[in-house]
Amino acid sequence: MILCNSGMVVLDTKTGEIRAIGGRRKTEEGQKLLNYAIQGKFQAGSTAKPIVSYGPAIEYNKISTYHQINDDKPYLVKGTTHSIQNWNRRYQGWMSARYALANSLNVPALKTLEETGLDKAKEFAKGIGYTFANDQITIGDAIGGTDTAVTPLQMAGAFRPFGNEGIYNEPYAVTKVEFPDGKVVDLKPEPKAAMSDYTAYMMTDMLKSVIHEGTGKNVNIAGLPMAGKTGTTNENKDAWFVGYTTNYTISVWLVDIMRMERNVKVFRMDTHTYPKIYLD
Repeated sequence: MILCNSGMVVLDTKTGEIRAIGGRRKTEEGQKLLNYAIQGKFQAGSTAKPIVSYGPAIEYNKISTYHQINDDKPYLVKGTTHSIQNWNRRYQGWMSARYALANSLNVPALKTLEETGLDKAKEFAKGIGYTFANDQITIGDAIGGTDTAVTPLQMAGAFRPFGNEGIYNEPYAVTKVEFPDGKVVDLKPEPKAAMSDYTAYMMTDMLKSVIHEGTGKNVNIAGLPMAGKTGTTNENKDAWFVGYTTNYTISVWLVDIMRMERNVKVFRMDTHTYPKIYLD
């Protein structure tokens, strides 16, 4: 039996309104504990790939879903002796961006970020609410394996524009404040175009493949059009699913409590399909 805790957020895909928050599991009445959904910050794992790697590549380089990437060997981080491997330790040669994302392969994501450029990727990610540790992006951010940490609320907010024609605004829970004198203060954040509608459409099409034929097959619901991305961190300590329909965007984070308490730290950056426990 795996002891776990979790946090989740549900947003309205069209508006960004917060529809639901689940801060943690099994909270006793009166307890004051960390709300993992909005206060807990964790590595994003492979859920970062659409935000930091493939989204910017589509937006700035206009790559197609069939864009070819050579998954030939572990990725050597420049200036180091450290190599980053695919989660399955397999290398399949030339493949499409769609296939690489659907199967959550690290090497193609790293090469795609390198092609696009760190500065452009940082600009794209920050435009949808995804910020980096010390405001610095590194190549490892392509696979969510750095000091950058995010909340489930941030991740839901960052994925929502892919399902909303590229329009982003900060997630919100309060729409307005009315005072006794009749004064009304509108608190809805102003929406903005964070990417082209072309990018949002292409990214959504690729993320549908994650659900239908990739690492997200276990969350596929017959008859419900859905797109999303799975992610894990080292040793499967953290596991994620972030996905959306035209109506709702959901971000779910799950942690193995025993590994979190042991504070497991491993220098190998890899990700793979999330544990089946999501559905148990």
